[in-house]
Amino acid sequence: MKLSLEEQPLGADHVFEVEEISFLIHEEEMVYFNQTKIDFDTDLLGRSNFKLIRV
Repeated sequence: MKLSLEEQPLGADHVFEVEEISFLIHEEEMVYFNQTKIDFDTDLLGRSNFKLIRV
């Protein structure tokens, strides 16, 4: 699986919006995101990142 920044969705992308942020997930990659929550976290050093959490 490859993560990248994209300007526009491709034809086979699924678009999800969370708090005004659009996430594009290609149809072939959807299997990895079933039963998954996307969370944004900032650690004690001020570094921010996205986490994928299985629910």
